[in-house]
Amino acid sequence: TGDTTQSIAITTTGQYSVTTQGLCASFTSLPFYAVVIPNDPPVATPDTIAPNQSALLQTNGQNANWYDAPAGGTLLATGSSFQTPPLDANATYWVSNTSVYDLANQFVGMVDHQGSQIGDPELNGGLIFDCFVPFRLARVKVYTNKAAERKIDLMDAFGDVLQSKTVNIPVGTTVIDLGFDIPVGNGFQLITDQTVNQINLGTGGPQLWRSGLGVVYPYELPGVVRIVNSNLGTTRYYYFFNWEIDYYPVECVSERTPVTAVVDPTLHTNAPEWAAGTSIYPNPASGDLHVKIDNFADEHLLVSLRNAQGAEVYGAVTLPAAEAYAFRVDVSRYPKGIYWLELASERGSIRRKIAIQ
Repeated sequence: TGDTTQSIAITTTGQYSVTTQGLCASFTSLPFYAVVIPNDPPVATPDTIAPNQSALLQTNGQNANWYDAPAGGTLLATGSSFQTPPLDANATYWVSNTSVYDLANQFVGMVDHQGSQIGDPELNGGLIFDCFVPFRLARVKVYTNKAAERKIDLMDAFGDVLQSKTVNIPVGTTVIDLGFDIPVGNGFQLITDQTVNQINLGTGGPQLWRSGLGVVYPYELPGVVRIVNSNLGTTRYYYFFNWEIDYYPVECVSERTPVTAVVDPTLHTNAPEWAAGTSIYPNPASGDLHVKIDNFADEHLLVSLRNAQGAEVYGAVTLPAAEAYAFRVDVSRYPKGIYWLELASERGSIRRKIAIQ
């Protein structure tokens, strides 16, 4: 960026490096590729309720977390809806959204074999590469005229084996599932195990095809990986073609959005006596929505469930048989979203917001 500070704030996706002045020369680091992930704060919808009722707060976030504080605090719930406990005063909550980003797999290295299929069977060639961001080496392609079991090793710059995979490779062209987790570092080597080659093939080399034509090092995905050479020079490309690079998913948590549950005492003015004893749960609901009313003394109860556009999707007239009255509504058949449950009797009616998910 041109800054001369020890650290910088990155706000744009791209490739970065740092240069420092030594006593006799300047030194520049390997490039570092940074991806800036956008994750805007979620939009939240408040709710207004009567005293001692539960509010239903909503957000457009797909992976939402609800808290009782703008930072830190207690995780109260997850999901696009949050039902508060009964409230007797206004209460503010905070919601964040977590976005998961997973880049599409990419390919690097010589795509296909070129040149002669014949090579020295005693040579055990390997590819030397640098890694700039962690990734999973998912698959490689190999060619052979001789079926056998080979052991493929990932080695560090000191020759220590980090990961291995033993595979039975048939005659022809084969795509091998490796699943090697590659850390950041330089001088890694992808090579076969010479001892296993000797046991299974009778030669030190794996008898896999290497390219002798069209070899142009380096092969790279800028800022991710660079295949710089082979352990036997730059004129040959050994064995492992068309590397498939699988990136790790990245989670990005947004800032928190405040949302308030407003308690309005005037909403109780025209409510029937049984309103205070009404419980509706669970909310959000995905199966049965339970309704329980204490001290219900009326003869009939009209039940209506309406969608956000006001259209009735469910309606019934019930005949309560006791003061402690309970029933349930199966909401699994309805699309996800916000609904209104209306309960009406001879003495009045109430209306509650319901989330189906």
